[in-house]
Amino acid sequence: MLQSLHVKNLALIDEAEVEFEEGLNILSGETGAGKSIVLGSVNLALGSRYSKEIIREGADYGLVELVFRIRDEKQLKKLEELDIYPEGQEIILSRRLMEGRSISRINGETVTAGLLKKVSEILIDIHGQHEHQSLLYEKNHLAILDAFSKDASANIKEQVKETYKEYKELKQKLKEAALDEAQRKKEIDFLGFEISQIMEAQLEKGEDEVLEEAYKRMANSKKITGNLVHLYFTCDPYPTGCDTTATREVIQTLKEFGNHVQILTKGDGSRDFDLLDGEDWYGVTISCDAPMADEAEPGAVKPADRLYSLEKVKCRGVNTWVSFEPVLDPAAVLDCIKGCAYFIDRVKIGKLNYHPSDINWAQFGREAEDLCWEMGLDYYVKDSLRAEMEKAVGKP
Repeated sequence: MLQSLHVKNLALIDEAEVEFEEGLNILSGETGAGKSIVLGSVNLALGSRYSKEIIREGADYGLVELVFRIRDEKQLKKLEELDIYPEGQEIILSRRLMEGRSISRINGETVTAGLLKKVSEILIDIHGQHEHQSLLYEKNHLAILDAFSKDASANIKEQVKETYKEYKELKQKLKEAALDEAQRKKEIDFLGFEISQIMEAQLEKGEDEVLEEAYKRMANSKKITGNLVHLYFTCDPYPTGCDTTATREVIQTLKEFGNHVQILTKGDGSRDFDLLDGEDWYGVTISCDAPMADEAEPGAVKPADRLYSLEKVKCRGVNTWVSFEPVLDPAAVLDCIKGCAYFIDRVKIGKLNYHPSDINWAQFGREAEDLCWEMGLDYYVKDSLRAEMEKAVGKP
């Protein structure tokens, strides 16, 4: 239940404290006494929009604090799922309002507007003349219907629950069986490719000395960037479903004049691997795993096939790299770094820009950086992600 409300520097209110008791509480007063401001401050604490005029004239900021006492086990469980734990059965929501920005905290810890909204939905329900907050959210409709039907639908719900659980288990088994078969075919194909490469190499006595000299030259090539031409950013050099003959002709021309190339694609550049050597770079973009990629990158080559092309070109001695940007699924990116570390030379890590997201970028950046360090990978963290990491370090 809402236990107390503390308001400071809002409209006509210098500072006020309202204590609530169990049961019905009524605020009464003459017109203009400030009843609406007191009630409106509750909405402000829960994240509603405001204008600078709401801050008391002459004050630098306004402050609203709500203290809730939590006794309901269901509420406690839902809060724990959000990693929110009451202190002495109390949750304190506070919001400091300033011109142009505000800071929200839960039990003294700064939180995002998205998390504040989720917590407020658990703690309080606001009724007005023309609104009922819970009814506005479609996700609550089924729970309301279930509560209304009660025992009449209990057995049917349990049957549906068990049937759906069995369906998901069978669907997962079918998916795993299909993936296993596809993986076996891919490994057989790759092993066949490696055998053919060994046979075609026609190794000769003394060739190791030649290779050692070539390795020294390639190791120093990373220091030379003046003649490294980048084939990406403006457009993908290997767009799916398009004629990429021009890409091959460009690479051939650049190589004829002593240049080297650095390629980045969501497509398949394996046709041109014969043009690349140990001073070239071939890279792919990975944003998420296969199920999400089908929706986010329609028509693009599947992420697993892009990584497979890196394995193939690595066997030719070409430098390989992966650009993880934009990141749609942090967990999938971290798993990908672990899985492909043995055949990539460099990693670039970014974030999702220009779109709202609840992803904790600072945490993702730290985990990705630690993982690259652990795997011994050469990596680069983009400025936008680095800024999120540094900003999190500076938080109180």
